[in-house]
Amino acid sequence: TWRLTNLTPGMYLVASTWTASRSLATNTPFTVYDCAAFMGTALINQRVAPDDLLDRCAGWERLVIGPNHGVFNIAGSTLLVQLSDNANGTVVADAIRIERLPDAPEILVMDGTSELRDGAVVGFGTRLLDMPIERIFVVRNVGTRTLTLSTPTLSNADGFELGLPTPYGTSLAPGASQQFSVRMTAAKEGEFSTNLSFINNDADGGDGIATPFDISFRGTVTRTHVLDDFNPRYSEN
Repeated sequence: TWRLTNLTPGMYLVASTWTASRSLATNTPFTVYDCAAFMGTALINQRVAPDDLLDRCAGWERLVIGPNHGVFNIAGSTLLVQLSDNANGTVVADAIRIERLPDAPEILVMDGTSELRDGAVVGFGTRLLDMPIERIFVVRNVGTRTLTLSTPTLSNADGFELGLPTPYGTSLAPGASQQFSVRMTAAKEGEFSTNLSFINNDADGGDGIATPFDISFRGTVTRTHVLDDFNPRYSEN
């Protein structure tokens, strides 16, 4: 049990770290409490290295329970994290990291289960001509105040286009989320890139001034695609 006391009530990001190994459990149970109040159990795959955050030369994984993305509203002054060995392998109790989020909006952008940082590069890989691919991204407000988002724009529409029409000029209450999508059109051959940007009032700047969140997208379109590992009996569907 990790017991963190004398806390100021508020929103806390809770994460854990470990050294990954194939012998470790894929469902390591970390349970979070607000004082004695049960807040849920995160099942963590410790065979995979933690990579949500980087702090003090270590990778950290958010203790995600449902849609909270590792952020907990602590009403009391004590936060507890308990780890049990009720799992399908060895569990590692290494360290717990908490971070009190400011009383302000806080943006979180997700690509599937991966968090995207401002300035991230997302690869669409290689696609065959006339076989477009679309990826959906989620924008969530994990802060304590309303998050405002401008209409996203693409710096170069050649090869890419916006799909789902949110978060176009959206206001997100604390805990709320919206989706947007980007499509690689695969309309012609070549290597394509674009930058997406939307203005938001995330608190990271500390001065309340709206700042852009930027994501770069890359992809290649070709007429042919070869699947071969150079073994004589290789086959793949």
